[in-house]
Amino acid sequence: MPWTPSTIRAINSGYYLNHKSSDWLYNFFYSYQRMPVSYKNCNDWKEMPPIQRIAGYELIQDGYWNHLLRKRAHHVLESKSLYKLYLPLLLSKLDQQGPQLLDLLIQEKAVGIKWPIQRMSFLRIDRILAYFSSLNALKLTAKKVLEILPEHHFDDVPFTLQISDIKTLSYGVDPPGATEKMISWRSEICKIAADHIRSKPLTESPKFTLEGILNGFNKKHTYEIH
Repeated sequence: MPWTPSTIRAINSGYYLNHKSSDWLYNFFYSYQRMPVSYKNCNDWKEMPPIQRIAGYELIQDGYWNHLLRKRAHHVLESKSLYKLYLPLLLSKLDQQGPQLLDLLIQEKAVGIKWPIQRMSFLRIDRILAYFSSLNALKLTAKKVLEILPEHHFDDVPFTLQISDIKTLSYGVDPPGATEKMISWRSEICKIAADHIRSKPLTESPKFTLEGILNGFNKKHTYEIH
C-alpha cells in the first residue's frame, strides 16, 4: 500500500533520530511539512469569505475550523470508520480555487468537510479535509477534483496513503468514534511511527518501518485498512 512521497521523506529523516524521545519524534512527524509562520505565508492569499449556511449541511464553527456535517449523517460520523480525503490546496491558490473546491465537495455529498477559519489553521499541511463513508466514493471525488483543478496545485500530506498513481491527493481512515476520543488517522499513525522507530535498531531498513506502521495500526484498531 503506497505512502505519499512526503511520508517516505519524513521516515527517512526520523530514522536517524531514534535517540530522541517518542514525544519528540511524534511532534516531528505530525508537524512535518507544515508551513512556517512568516509574513509571506500569512499574506500569500486573500482572506477567504466566511462559509455560509449550506442546504443539507449543519455548520459548526470552533474558532479554528468550519465543520460542515451532512444532516442525518451523525450516526455515520459516530459509528463508522470514515475515509478521509486530504486536499491541501496551495496557499497561493486558495482565494481563487478554494470556493470551486468547496462547491464540488458539497455536490459530491461528502459526509463531512473540515475547512479552516483562521490563518494558523491554513498553514497546516492537512488544511482541507472531506469525509466519506466508503473508499470508492472518496476515490471518485478525488478524480473529479483533478478534473477541475491540476494536481500540481496541491501539496502532499505526510503519513497518508496515496490514491492509485496520484502523488498529492491522499487518504486515511479515522477509527470509529475518533472525534469523541480526540484522535485521528495522522495522530495515531505518527504515534505508532515514533514508537516503532524508537524500538528498532538503525540496522533495520526504513522500508520495514513503513510496513510496521500499518501493521501496528491494524493491530491497535482491530480492522484492516483497504
